[in-house]
Amino acid sequence: MKADARLLRWAALDVVMMLACWALSALGPWWTSLVMAPVLGGRIHALGVLLHDACHLPGTSRSIRVLEALGGWPIGTTVESMRAHHLRHHARTNASNDPYLVPRHALGDVKLFVVLLGIFPFWVLRSFIGVGTLVFPRLTKTYAALLVSGEDDAAGVRDVERARRVEWPVALTWATLLTVTALAPTTMARHWWLPLLWAAVFNACRFLAEHTLAPPEAGLDETTREFTSPWLAPFVFPHYVGLHRTHHRFPTASWETLPSLRR
Repeated sequence: MKADARLLRWAALDVVMMLACWALSALGPWWTSLVMAPVLGGRIHALGVLLHDACHLPGTSRSIRVLEALGGWPIGTTVESMRAHHLRHHARTNASNDPYLVPRHALGDVKLFVVLLGIFPFWVLRSFIGVGTLVFPRLTKTYAALLVSGEDDAAGVRDVERARRVEWPVALTWATLLTVTALAPTTMARHWWLPLLWAAVFNACRFLAEHTLAPPEAGLDETTREFTSPWLAPFVFPHYVGLHRTHHRFPTASWETLPSLRR
């Protein structure tokens, strides 16, 4: 089975688990939704991790587009925008222009953790600006600043151009979510926004856990970390994303192979 089809299969299992959690929340007493919220948040985070794997694959197949709809649009991102940011991180791990390291140096871990809790709304804002560039081209500079830190070399221009043209599904998804929230605020707060907040917490924990502040010359053994906790795996490190050092060594390897590659 092709890598993109395998990712979509695992995404389907995550979605089935989410549907089961929502069903339990609907059928159980009011506090059931509070118990299910972190489980749902873990699956939202897991879908984002699968999309992260997809951004390392070449091209954008139909399977990746479906995965993007399941795991990207609801958290405010597309595979193109994730590639623009994440692949730069891989190319510049812990260097001065690593887009993941710059805010950490500027804010420190505690402040950055708080900032990361708002990462999904930030991505959504970026998507709306990306859609705006299609009507008002002058916004492209602002969009580029949010996507690739304003890089205007050939690669930066290419990534901005690719990403801004496919941001509209994210904007449409979030316009729908906000409309439904206005109509049923309590239901959406319990069944979507609270789980999404848990997903943001798990994402922030993972982000800070993956790397040290060691200089790039120290090598991957010093700049990256490995986590294999069975308790944290479903929430903070789903789909073996905790094996981050191994992932950096084999960035295009499927997540299922990471444990054997680590050994």
